[in-house]
Amino acid sequence: MAYDLMHRSPAQDAVLDRILQRAAEAPLGAVVALDLDGCLFDNRPRQVRIARAWADSRGDVRLAGLRIEHFEDWSFEATLRRLGLPADEARSLAAEFRPHWEAAFFDDPFVIHDLPLPGASRFVRQLRDRGARIIYLTGRTHTQRPSTLACLDRYGFPIDPAGDGLWTKPTSDQTDSDWKRFALETLVEEGSPLVAFLDNEPIHLVHAADDHPNMLSVWLMTDHSPRPHTVPDSTPRIHGFLRTTDPMP
Repeated sequence: MAYDLMHRSPAQDAVLDRILQRAAEAPLGAVVALDLDGCLFDNRPRQVRIARAWADSRGDVRLAGLRIEHFEDWSFEATLRRLGLPADEARSLAAEFRPHWEAAFFDDPFVIHDLPLPGASRFVRQLRDRGARIIYLTGRTHTQRPSTLACLDRYGFPIDPAGDGLWTKPTSDQTDSDWKRFALETLVEEGSPLVAFLDNEPIHLVHAADDHPNMLSVWLMTDHSPRPHTVPDSTPRIHGFLRTTDPMP
């Protein structure tokens, strides 16, 4: 699925208003949990940096023209095909790149290249101003906390000084799905009402809706892994955080 970060529509306005209204009506400190990768942040600049650095280290000029527009999903082979590489060449190069990508994408230094989705930090601040407790619930691991906290601060996302609002995964051995189910349940056990949960991964939304039916689960329609899960038609969905009243660029 291609990104459409400049999308505006009355339907998107309505979903954003619904989340804000629920936050305003909930007890003070009720939780809104938001994913980071593919939700509040666009990871494609990170992807480009990683791929180009790898190619430069090999003296390989084939990736010199790689841009964020070539990334529409999590298949690097498909990305290389969009760049113009033949199918066999793209498949072979993607297989070579995969081990390097896994090490680099989940390492702290490259996180600084992520960019926020337009309007994302403003929307999170609006949630906070309505009394919500903001939890950044991410599949990033503890090792990625320093650059993640720096990015949140740089782009105006509200975060408490101790960083307690950033919930990172203790270990990479735990799946993102298991981690997020555990984290949401932990919040409930702590006595925190759950207002809303925003994520781009269908499986996380399916689990959240099953486990916490009174919480509003919202699908960010950016990109997601190819795992075969379908978001129910009844799930509210948005492409981003812009409104019809926002000026066009």
